[in-house]
Amino acid sequence: MLFRSAIEGSFPMAFHKDHWCGTWSQFMDLGVGVVLVDIEQDVLRGAIGGYVSPDVCDGAMTLHEGFWYVYPEHRGSGVKLLKAFTEEGKKRGAERMTMIHLNFNGPSLAKLYEREGFKPVQTTYMKEI
Repeated sequence: MLFRSAIEGSFPMAFHKDHWCGTWSQFMDLGVGVVLVDIEQDVLRGAIGGYVSPDVCDGAMTLHEGFWYVYPEHRGSGVKLLKAFTEEGKKRGAERMTMIHLNFNGPSLAKLYEREGFKPVQTTYMKEI
């Protein structure tokens, strides 16, 4: 259910649930994956996940967000997930973290990132080849 809700509509690329689950399983098996969920009274409110690896440019251990989704009726609780994710990254030796901002999320997410101390450093373009 989380997969379908998170990707329906405007997701910018193909999404293959089995591949996605397999990749995250590998991250977890390798000990680099970080996945946190927000559950209250047996209701999944949201989840965030990423991995810790050395930055390719300077080697600094970096927590890279790979997904972050909060169900619309629980928006506002996502900052709690973000803060817990940050703390987990620090425990695993991360010195910095990167967050994804997909264009269809709109400017409010960028504003949230900036309020939380992030700064934009890159725009990624994609095309099918």
